[in-house]
Formats: sequence, C-alpha cells, structure tokens
Amino acid sequence: MWHAAWGFYRRRRMARPSLCFSARWRALAGLAFASGALAGCGGSTPSSHDYTTAAVPPPGAPGHATIPITVRQTPAGSFLLVTVAVGGGKAVPVLLDTGSNGLAILRQAVGGRAAVQSRVQRLGAYGAEGIPTRGRLARGLVTIEGSPAVTTVKPVTFGAITSFGVIGRILAMEGAEGIMGVGQLPPSSTGAWSPVLLLRAPLSDGYTIALNAPGGPQLILGRPVKAKDSVTLPLLGPRVVAGPWGGPQTPRRYPDGSPAYQGLFKLCWRVAHRQACGTTLADTGSPQGFVGESVIPGLAHVGAMLAPGIPITVSTPPPRSIVVRSFVTSTQSPELITGYAAEPLSGVLGTGSSIYTTNTVAYDLAAGQIILTPTQH
Repeated sequence: MWHAAWGFYRRRRMARPSLCFSARWRALAGLAFASGALAGCGGSTPSSHDYTTAAVPPPGAPGHATIPITVRQTPAGSFLLVTVAVGGGKAVPVLLDTGSNGLAILRQAVGGRAAVQSRVQRLGAYGAEGIPTRGRLARGLVTIEGSPAVTTVKPVTFGAITSFGVIGRILAMEGAEGIMGVGQLPPSSTGAWSPVLLLRAPLSDGYTIALNAPGGPQLILGRPVKAKDSVTLPLLGPRVVAGPWGGPQTPRRYPDGSPAYQGLFKLCWRVAHRQACGTTLADTGSPQGFVGESVIPGLAHVGAMLAPGIPITVSTPPPRSIVVRSFVTSTQSPELITGYAAEPLSGVLGTGSSIYTTNTVAYDLAAGQIILTPTQH
C-alpha cells in the first residue's frame, strides 16, 4: 500500500517507512466511519476505447490472461480487488497493490495444501509501526482467478495473517481478505516475491492495469501491448536507492533469472507553480498521493498533508511531457488528499491510485519499462 515495500525478513527486525502513516490511517478511519459519504473513483468513467487504443490485448490473446478487477468504492476512497485461492483454499478477494511486494492473506482463507509455520510473528506494518501486521510465514501455490485462471509454477512464500493491524479496518470496508503486492522487489533475497513473478512464462513477463478497458476493469497478465499514444519510461534498477527502496540487498534478478527492476520511475510534477522531476510510485493500494518535501520544499501543508486548493499537474518527462494526471488538492475527496512526505520518503513522489483511472498503466517486466496510455483526452 502507500509507500509500503512489504516483505518478510528472517532473523532481523523489519524496518518500515512511516511518513506519519499511522496518523494518515487515523484520518482515513475518521473519514470512513464518521462521514459516511462514499467517495468516487477520481471522477473517471469507463472509456469507449477499443482494445487497440486502450493498449489492451483482446480476450484470448496468446500469452495473456485476463483477470477481472472489482473497483470497490469506500468512504476511504476507491480500491482494486482481484480474486485468489491459496493452498487449495477457497477463492477470496484481495487488494491489488502495486505499492508493495508479496501476498498477505487472512489465515482462515489459506487451504490445507499450504505449509504454514506454527510461530506467529511480525510480518511488516504497511507503514503503521505502532500496530503491525502479524501472522505466520507460509508457502503454497497461488491461483489468480480469471480467463483463464492461472497458478504459480511453484509454491509462493506468503503471510498467513492473524491480524492486519491498523489497516484491517480498511480491508474490511473493501471486503478484502488480504493484499497481493505486485509492485516492488523484496528487500532481500529471503523476502516474498509477487505471485505474478512466479507464474509460467510469458505470463510473468509483465502486467497491465486497464480500468477503462472495453470489457470492464482488468488486470492483464503477460507482456504489455502499446497504442499509438502510449509513452514508455524506464523502471529503476534494483540497486538504485529511492527512499526506503533499493540498495545493496535488493535482488538483482527475478526468480526466473532475468534482470529485475523496481516498480519506480520518473515523472515531472508541477505543484503550486513549482516544478521538479523525480522518482515516482504509482500505488493502487492507496487513493492518496504524496509529494516528498525535499523534492518540492516549502509547500503549504497542514500536518502531514498538503493544504487544500493547491493545483498539481503530473506529466511524463520532456520532450513529450504528456499530462497523466491533473487535479487540485482537497480534504473532501480521498483521491484528492495529498501527503507531504518527510523521511524516508522526502525524496520520492507518489501518484496514488487515481493515475490508473486516467491511464492504462502497464509494467513490462522483461524490458524494464512502464507504459502509460492516456484513456481520457
């Protein structure tokens, strides 16, 4: 979820980024349980684009699998859900999260064919240090339900969760029984990989999130396709340090031996008439974005959030400089609340999930690229 590179550590304490994250979740919880007003999906509506212009392969295309996405509207914002079955268990909805790595799923949803350790331990915090996620390390095959359903080629290390801590209330609002992190690399070779990376080739070569696809919101597994107006940007290498991510322990290769990349890339931000280009996270696990205070210092803020009424335009780097999101900060809509990030994220930018409502976003893991295709003009 928001800036949380979740992973499993053995024999050492987990260090989680915070960014006053627990305060941010308290604000979300207050919005969710006090206001009662449902938030929209960033103002986007389904597109009438065909498969070519939406940069989406048609159903049944060789080398691809189409996974339906449910867009769940909650008072805390809009979240994306897919359905998985673990260890031969029942199929349950989980949050599709490009801001973390690895699968965390409630213990009761884990089937009997998974191997689950007996010891309950801390398995991260998704940014909320004071109320961490706890559960048991486990290994088992993961099936992602779709057309066709796809199963990992070997058991996946995952968390069988007994308590999600502070984010449990958010997951309950979504109707989700876990989080499937598909975005960041694990922090070390003993960490938990995204289940997508353990699918058979070529399904493991990439994935596309297309909320405006002709057939409805979809996660398409397999090598992404491009449209005429697609923009391709490089993903960061594994050892590039960006906030809490990257560094000497980050794996250089995916499980199949191919070169690895982080789910981070460069975008240019214009905030209150000030502009900077910097490392950006496009996180489906959080409706809110954030601006690192060292990237664009001196912005008006209230606590850990930017003040309302600040115009923000996010675009691809020159020479094309295509706008991928434009909005004005607000305290009313969760998708428009924007954090002002201190360490360890002061040098990083985050779009939140709303970039996915105005673009088809694809991660070409084989080429180390992200592909942005505008779906609103």
